[in-house]
Amino acid sequence: MSNASDALLAKTDAELRFFVENPQFYQPELVGAARRELQRRAAANPHPAAPAASAAPTSEPAPPLGDTWVPATPAPFAPPPRLDYAATELDEPTRRRPWLLPVLGLLAVGAGLGVYRWSEAAERSSKAEAARTAAKLSPDALKLDAVATTSTPTYNIAQLVDKQATTIPAAEKQDAQALRQFREMTRRFWAAETEAEYLTKLAHDGKAGPAFANQARLNRENWREWNRGAAYGFKFGPTMSEQYKLMGKVASSQQHIMERLPTKLTDQAYLGDKELNARSGDVQAWMADLQRVSPVTGQPYQVTTIEAGQMGH
Repeated sequence: MSNASDALLAKTDAELRFFVENPQFYQPELVGAARRELQRRAAANPHPAAPAASAAPTSEPAPPLGDTWVPATPAPFAPPPRLDYAATELDEPTRRRPWLLPVLGLLAVGAGLGVYRWSEAAERSSKAEAARTAAKLSPDALKLDAVATTSTPTYNIAQLVDKQATTIPAAEKQDAQALRQFREMTRRFWAAETEAEYLTKLAHDGKAGPAFANQARLNRENWREWNRGAAYGFKFGPTMSEQYKLMGKVASSQQHIMERLPTKLTDQAYLGDKELNARSGDVQAWMADLQRVSPVTGQPYQVTTIEAGQMGH
């Protein structure tokens, strides 16, 4: 009966290596015989040829030889399959391809250069964005924003209220509640009227800017404060009642003017608008009865109806 070494002659190198690398699954005699057979093959053929394409590992058990039987390779630990194609230059060691390292070096240099250029571009983009942000916060930019959103000047409304109150007879001032109500309505009136006069002058002087429509809207909001107060009934004396009626007429006309004037700024179209001219003339006449000089222009109010081209004078 032949020994195990004779049976291993038919085994492939991969199968023999599997026996050697997994001694826990086989008899020591078999593992030792596989190692010796590998050593013998290596000494006999230092440069083995590529295995034939048709050769393939078998999972069938080797036939029993005497008292030694080579078991089949366990399925979970089966050796890797052979290549079913001829070896190419990609399967050769790197030392057989001297051009490979220089090529890899060039690729690495190219990749590094690309990353460097990308970093430069990212830095330039970041600096440009920072410059744009800084420009938005520059004094010139802030100045432009301030011009676009400028508000109307603030006038001393309390002083105007006190001045008008001096025209009320002492007898009417005895009614504390009526006087308090009259002063409050006078305050609301002058807060809106001074603003309306300022915007009217701005348009007449050709200085109405992009914010004019918004300024006119805010003025109409101030007039609505007057309207809310006027919704209540007051028991004023003769002089208070007369002034209160005049203020009501002015409030009504100024709200119409502030609604219409922003749409008539182009080419000073408001100069030929009959309704605007008529209402502006009425406002001037009524205001002359309340107070002789405008706190906005410093000029006396006009009692004549304003003709086209004379708005605000």
